[in-house]
Amino acid sequence: AGKTGRVAASARGAQAEPLSPGSGGSASASGLQWRRGGTSRGRALVHACLKFVQVALSIVWQLLGYFLELFAVTLTFVPALLDLFICAGRALSVGAASDFELTSAYSGWLEDRFRIVFETADSRRQRKKVKKAEAIYKAQLLDSAVNNGLLKAGSNAQASLHASDLADDAGREVAFVFTDIEGSTKAQLQSPAGYQQAVLKHDVLMRDALYAHRGLELDTEGDSFRVAFRDVADAAAFCLEVQSNLLQQKWPKMVTRMTVFKREVDEDGNVMFAGPRVRMGIHLAPGNSFDCRENSITHKPQLSGPGWDVAKRLGDVGVGGQVVVSEAAWRALQHDLSSVGFPFVNHLGAFRFVLEAPVSAAADPNDIDPDSGGDACGAEAMDLFELR
Repeated sequence: AGKTGRVAASARGAQAEPLSPGSGGSASASGLQWRRGGTSRGRALVHACLKFVQVALSIVWQLLGYFLELFAVTLTFVPALLDLFICAGRALSVGAASDFELTSAYSGWLEDRFRIVFETADSRRQRKKVKKAEAIYKAQLLDSAVNNGLLKAGSNAQASLHASDLADDAGREVAFVFTDIEGSTKAQLQSPAGYQQAVLKHDVLMRDALYAHRGLELDTEGDSFRVAFRDVADAAAFCLEVQSNLLQQKWPKMVTRMTVFKREVDEDGNVMFAGPRVRMGIHLAPGNSFDCRENSITHKPQLSGPGWDVAKRLGDVGVGGQVVVSEAAWRALQHDLSSVGFPFVNHLGAFRFVLEAPVSAAADPNDIDPDSGGDACGAEAMDLFELR
């Protein structure tokens, strides 16, 4: 009986032990919770310390960049003083002042150098956002241009010009159009990002009008387009539509801030220029004046011959916003002005094109020689006209 009582008491004690408020089981559970809470607090503390170090290093890096930039700007006084002494010496000895060449060269190097070196984290993130937005916008504009152009081209009864047409039919007359943005080199130096924005929209507008007027894109070189059409009326309509769309296009501020692309109006408030100034040249080349072959590498049409050479030089004659038409093209177009909306026509005069020399060594394409009849070897004279 005694053993049974002690066993029963010990059993009751074992059953009641976990329920007592001061038991060891409750203490172990509390210890486990405390250890979990301490681990989370430790991680939070480590994370806060790492964040503080990251922010501190970022601030130190930016301050270091500002300090070095200030030091480099301060050094600008050295070439400025040297230029001042040079200018004073030339003024006393020769009697003529000189430009500050050293200061200009150093300031240009300083701007190009530190624009890349001291790019902050915010500017880097902003640049990535702009690049991503440009890619999305480019895809949207390209889809719009292709869809709109194909719909317009499909509504026309006559088929578009193809590269095979140039090679198969040797006697076909082809209207070549050369375009180029005036002042593009200066625009790239003023604002590379603004120039890219301008070229992006320029290319979309060009291809939209090209598809609409059944044109063929032969080649592009930078911001220059070389296209071909079945007849002069399509070529003239293409040029006039592009010039009109360039004026009506809403250009970003970074584009219109550039001096070569700024918006200009006349006394009556009419927009004269807005965005890129594109010069264009139209030439109707006889079928026997050019040769078309397929490039074995790019599989694009490769053209040569005097007719192609004249069209190429004609694209460099005009100024921004001007459409120049050769005499051969005008003879074919003057009887079909209604199809291009009766544009204003201006006679520019007689011009002589030297065809035998390369472009870099050739004479000025604007060299006027009324006495030259165009029969001389390597030269061709013609009257030029302007469309507005």
